[in-house]
Amino acid sequence: MISLQRQGDAANAQRMERAICTQGNLSEYAPIFLILLRLFDQVATPALSLHVPGATLRRGHLMHAAVFVFLAPNVCLRLGRKILTLLAVLAAAGMALYSFGF
Repeated sequence: MISLQRQGDAANAQRMERAICTQGNLSEYAPIFLILLRLFDQVATPALSLHVPGATLRRGHLMHAAVFVFLAPNVCLRLGRKILTLLAVLAAAGMALYSFGF
Protein backbone atom coordinates (compact mmCIF):
# COMPACT_ATOMS: atom_id res chain seq x y z
CA MET A 1 0.00 0.00 0.00
CA ILE A 2 2.91 2.33 0.62
CA SER A 3 4.00 2.03 -3.01
CA LEU A 4 0.46 2.96 -4.10
CA GLN A 5 0.50 6.08 -1.89
CA ARG A 6 3.69 7.46 -3.42
CA GLN A 7 2.56 7.54 -7.04
CA GLY A 8 -0.54 9.69 -6.56
CA ASP A 9 -2.51 9.52 -9.83
CA ALA A 10 -6.23 8.72 -10.14
CA ALA A 11 -5.76 5.07 -11.13
CA ASN A 12 -3.55 4.44 -8.12
CA ALA A 13 -6.05 6.22 -5.88
CA GLN A 14 -8.71 3.75 -6.97
CA ARG A 15 -6.34 0.81 -6.42
CA MET A 16 -5.47 2.21 -3.00
CA GLU A 17 -9.15 2.45 -2.06
CA ARG A 18 -9.70 -1.15 -3.12
CA ALA A 19 -6.67 -2.32 -1.12
CA ILE A 20 -7.96 -0.54 1.99
CA CYS A 21 -11.38 -2.14 1.54
CA THR A 22 -9.80 -5.58 1.22
CA GLN A 23 -7.81 -5.17 4.40
CA GLY A 24 -10.70 -3.61 6.31
CA ASN A 25 -13.01 -6.48 5.50
CA LEU A 26 -10.69 -9.02 7.08
CA SER A 27 -10.34 -6.93 10.21
CA GLU A 28 -14.13 -6.99 10.68
CA TYR A 29 -14.50 -10.75 10.99
CA ALA A 30 -11.11 -12.14 11.98
CA PRO A 31 -11.04 -11.08 15.67
CA ILE A 32 -14.40 -12.59 16.65
CA PHE A 33 -13.68 -15.67 14.58
CA LEU A 34 -10.32 -16.25 16.27
CA ILE A 35 -11.90 -15.78 19.69
CA LEU A 36 -14.58 -18.35 18.85
CA LEU A 37 -12.00 -20.83 17.58
CA ARG A 38 -9.94 -20.37 20.74
CA LEU A 39 -13.01 -21.05 22.92
CA PHE A 40 -13.77 -24.11 20.85
CA ASP A 41 -10.18 -25.30 21.04
CA GLN A 42 -10.18 -25.20 24.85
CA VAL A 43 -12.52 -28.17 25.09
CA ALA A 44 -10.07 -30.50 23.27
CA THR A 45 -11.98 -31.01 20.05
CA PRO A 46 -10.61 -32.81 17.00
CA ALA A 47 -8.35 -30.77 14.75
CA LEU A 48 -10.65 -31.19 11.76
CA SER A 49 -13.39 -29.37 13.65
CA LEU A 50 -11.14 -26.33 13.82
CA HIS A 51 -9.70 -26.56 10.33
CA VAL A 52 -12.99 -26.71 8.42
CA PRO A 53 -14.35 -23.33 9.63
CA GLY A 54 -10.88 -21.81 9.33
CA ALA A 55 -10.48 -23.01 5.76
CA THR A 56 -13.97 -21.76 4.92
CA LEU A 57 -13.20 -18.30 6.25
CA ARG A 58 -9.87 -18.24 4.44
CA ARG A 59 -11.43 -19.30 1.13
CA GLY A 60 -14.05 -16.57 1.47
CA HIS A 61 -11.46 -13.89 2.13
CA LEU A 62 -9.26 -15.07 -0.74
CA MET A 63 -12.30 -14.67 -2.98
CA HIS A 64 -12.78 -11.16 -1.61
CA ALA A 65 -9.14 -10.27 -2.17
CA ALA A 66 -9.24 -11.61 -5.72
CA VAL A 67 -12.26 -9.47 -6.55
CA PHE A 68 -10.88 -6.26 -5.07
CA VAL A 69 -7.22 -6.56 -6.03
CA PHE A 70 -6.93 -8.62 -9.19
CA LEU A 71 -10.31 -8.78 -10.93
CA ALA A 72 -13.02 -6.41 -12.00
CA PRO A 73 -15.85 -6.08 -9.48
CA ASN A 74 -17.90 -9.27 -9.49
CA VAL A 75 -21.15 -9.55 -7.55
CA CYS A 76 -21.14 -13.37 -7.51
CA LEU A 77 -17.71 -13.61 -5.89
CA ARG A 78 -18.56 -10.92 -3.35
CA LEU A 79 -21.80 -12.72 -2.45
CA GLY A 80 -19.93 -16.01 -2.21
CA ARG A 81 -17.42 -14.40 0.13
CA LYS A 82 -20.17 -13.09 2.37
CA ILE A 83 -21.87 -16.47 2.52
CA LEU A 84 -18.64 -18.35 3.28
CA THR A 85 -17.63 -15.84 5.94
CA LEU A 86 -20.99 -15.94 7.69
CA LEU A 87 -21.11 -19.74 7.52
CA ALA A 88 -17.65 -19.97 9.08
CA VAL A 89 -18.50 -17.55 11.89
CA LEU A 90 -21.87 -19.20 12.58
CA ALA A 91 -20.30 -22.67 12.53
CA ALA A 92 -17.58 -21.62 14.95
CA ALA A 93 -20.14 -19.94 17.24
CA GLY A 94 -22.43 -22.96 17.13
CA MET A 95 -19.62 -25.38 17.89
CA ALA A 96 -18.37 -23.22 20.75
CA LEU A 97 -21.85 -22.99 22.26
CA TYR A 98 -22.42 -26.73 21.84
CA SER A 99 -19.03 -27.53 23.40
CA PHE A 100 -19.80 -25.47 26.49
CA GLY A 101 -23.27 -27.00 26.87
CA PHE A 102 -25.47 -24.03 25.97
